[in-house]
Amino acid sequence: MKISSFAQIVFLAAILSLLTCRSPNSPPVFRAPNGQTPVTTGIIITGESDPTELGRFGKPNPNPEAVGDCEPQLFGESSLIEKFHLYTPYPNPDNGSQTIHFSVQCSTRVTIFVTPASFLSPENEIVRFANGAARQTGGLAVSVVFDRFAAPGIYSAIWGSRDADGRNLPDGFYRIYLKTDDILLWQDTLLARDPCNLPPVLNLLGEGGCR
Repeated sequence: MKISSFAQIVFLAAILSLLTCRSPNSPPVFRAPNGQTPVTTGIIITGESDPTELGRFGKPNPNPEAVGDCEPQLFGESSLIEKFHLYTPYPNPDNGSQTIHFSVQCSTRVTIFVTPASFLSPENEIVRFANGAARQTGGLAVSVVFDRFAAPGIYSAIWGSRDADGRNLPDGFYRIYLKTDDILLWQDTLLARDPCNLPPVLNLLGEGGCR
């Protein structure tokens, strides 16, 4: 039986659709702005147990907060959260598990996701790690840490420094994003499980850090 040209076109279109379209049940895709790998400007160095700043490397993001389009709402009985805020993650450098605190101004869906980042030295050269670095084309997220509707309040989430499939990510710089319908905040972090992987320019741990 001979198939008409029109039927062939319909059949090929259906096959192409199956190959290129995401299933309705597929998880949403998150990526860095403009679909590009973000360039790290610096990090705030913290201790193991809280986000208190111990020092700075480079020029960290100075504005990790924003006022959304929605009206601030009460958190509890009397506290009013007037901004969305993505606090400094800790510990930073990250040794394999990192706490991310953030505040939510009003009831909305909040997503916390992580993308690999690159770092430029003062000489405008890409800093290389001994074990390479995570690579993800198009600024795609390697991990989604939090993704749900959130009421006004202060939250914390744990990032285990793993990708979406549970595999350990390599040492390197990463950018943590907080996304709602109308804002996008970010903080930079350095994953450094093994001090021996750090390039000399990243001598954050002092002499003797590499064993």
